[in-house]
Amino acid sequence: MAAQTALQQRIITERNKAHEIIRQARLSIERSRNKITSLCSQPVSEWIERQVSEVLPANIAAQEEAIILAEQRIADLGSGRLNREICEEIEEAKREQEEQSDKSARKATKKAAKRNNLFRDSSFNPEQKQVFNQWKDGERQSRREINRAKGDLRRGEQYFWRVVQDFDSKNMAQNLKKMPNNRGYRYRGIDFYGELPAEFDETTGQPMPIILTESSKGQQLIHEITRDFHRTFRKTQRGRGGRRELISETPRKPVGGFNIMDFAVKKKNRRR
Repeated sequence: MAAQTALQQRIITERNKAHEIIRQARLSIERSRNKITSLCSQPVSEWIERQVSEVLPANIAAQEEAIILAEQRIADLGSGRLNREICEEIEEAKREQEEQSDKSARKATKKAAKRNNLFRDSSFNPEQKQVFNQWKDGERQSRREINRAKGDLRRGEQYFWRVVQDFDSKNMAQNLKKMPNNRGYRYRGIDFYGELPAEFDETTGQPMPIILTESSKGQQLIHEITRDFHRTFRKTQRGRGGRRELISETPRKPVGGFNIMDFAVKKKNRRR
């Protein structure tokens, strides 16, 4: 069961990486084509001719090849062709992690033994022994907190994958294939997003708000997440476009002076 969960997790990660490669490659192709159009309108020079005839077309070709390889990898991940290769990589990473953990444990044991030998040295006076004991108690407390944090992380990861497996067994998982990336579901505290490209405001080029639907205690909630606010609505009428009631509004504070919406790709306005 654990191996199957690790495999599913790795497949999702690899699929997301491939989608990101495709997205970045398409952006690079669009930028190169726009640059060619811009350069063609400028006075001819040797550098411009080289950019238009060699450099930029070569970049477009390389990015198109990257898209083909990424799409092939997504297909292989979906068909299970890469399962054996991924399992071998997981086992190899697990062995390396265990070796590193054993090495760290041996190093810590050796270091602790050295400190204990110093502690037994008769040259320590009572005051030094007291300081040493205080330090030792602090070290023990730190190790307990680290182990507790590792346990919380492990339990959180196990809970996450239980929820993912439960969600995959429901019809909502199939709906994600037809939904844009800024819409989805919130299920047992985990957010699931659509697989299609995100929607943009045609007038401003800004990404549309994130809309997540959640069923909680017999009620249907709608989470609307924008750059500045997280609003939660209770749906009072069934059906799409039904009435809804605002039940909470929470400001979203940037972390470290940044807002995650700053990094969303903005769609350029195009004249029709």
